[in-house]
Amino acid sequence: MKNIGILILAILSVFIISSCSKSAIKIPDGIIAKDSMMFIMMDVHIAESGVKTLNADSTSINNKTYYEFIFKKYHISEAQFQKSLTFYTNNPELLEEIYTKMIEEMSRKETETYHLK
Repeated sequence: MKNIGILILAILSVFIISSCSKSAIKIPDGIIAKDSMMFIMMDVHIAESGVKTLNADSTSINNKTYYEFIFKKYHISEAQFQKSLTFYTNNPELLEEIYTKMIEEMSRKETETYHLK
């Protein structure tokens, strides 16, 4: 009887530990890899912030131009970007990883820029 109690306790412990740990989410085919998506999103945010400084009439034209440039730079289509963005938005833990790395990269670039001055 004592052995059964220990066995049940061991099984419950495994379930509790496995449920608390992060599960690895497989990125499906056709989805942009996290590292690449981080650089793409960084360029998107920089472009969008630049467009906001322009007048309102040219915003939609410039947004389209910037997106086209970014898609060409990374050799992706708009559909692939949208599909990947939807995937990462539906998996917030992965999106958080992307944004955390993006903030780190932007901070690194900012530091490099200030050291060049």
